[in-house]
Amino acid sequence: MWFVLPGTSFPDGVRKYDQTFFSFASIAYERGEYDQYPEFDARANPLAFLYRVYQHTVPPPPDPDEELRRRDEEIRLLLRGKKVPERKLPKLPSFSFDFELQNNYFRRLFVLTSERVQRAVEKGMKEPDAGSPDRLTLGVWEHRTVKHIYRFNPSFHIGPPGGRDSVKTTKMILVDEIVPSFDEPFWVVPRDKSYFFVTDSGKLFVSRPVVKGKRIMEPVWNDPDRPILGALTDTNKDTHFLFGRVKKGKDAGKSFFFEVSDRPQAEFYNFDPAETRDAPEPLRTAVEYGLALVRAKKVTLQDN
Repeated sequence: MWFVLPGTSFPDGVRKYDQTFFSFASIAYERGEYDQYPEFDARANPLAFLYRVYQHTVPPPPDPDEELRRRDEEIRLLLRGKKVPERKLPKLPSFSFDFELQNNYFRRLFVLTSERVQRAVEKGMKEPDAGSPDRLTLGVWEHRTVKHIYRFNPSFHIGPPGGRDSVKTTKMILVDEIVPSFDEPFWVVPRDKSYFFVTDSGKLFVSRPVVKGKRIMEPVWNDPDRPILGALTDTNKDTHFLFGRVKKGKDAGKSFFFEVSDRPQAEFYNFDPAETRDAPEPLRTAVEYGLALVRAKKVTLQDN
């Protein structure tokens, strides 16, 4: 089983709810991991290039001299007993992502950022295209095998003059675009041609395929009084269960779980915290979730 809590932006074995920082992780690939090289191959792994292009959209830091003058003015206002005006910090553009792995290999990349950034990487540009829309888009990048044709260079004395050779490589292409219903870090669960998204705030959305145009998202679980707090995956059956706790109402304090689907059926479960009082986090929560599924006969433990 793979224990995962929504709230991170990197494909680690264990994701902790309060981890919201951005981090690059090694991406398994047939010929190694691209972060071993000084430059990422944009055709094979667009993540680093997406982030580099995204950085061009981030507002520059304030001028140090201007910042000192502003601080001095605030101090003078405080000494006079006057109110200091509230400073409005610039909102940083969105950049969240998640991976889909298949047989320990990187298959799909889901990136939530501006359409300008994704269009630029798709075209091989190093900076955002000023003519592209600046709206938020969730792009789906997928591995595809392509065949490159190379002509021999006579100056290298390799191969016959005018000869050609070919090599098969993989590259990432933008295969889908989704109109997002959220702007926060997420965890994705692909199901056939549909994608389920679990957000940091504890909501569940689904995006189904469309015949024409961009995909949209539909809310599946959007109850602020019953937020999703974590998930557990049965890797043997490739089933995903989401867990939460009721905050208000007659069932306040009760824990529940349900399997990821477009029609979730929540079930309550009881758990004695004394069973895991000596276990550190996140093991404590992982054991709680695992025992809840075993006792509800949703998963079966294998005998050693």
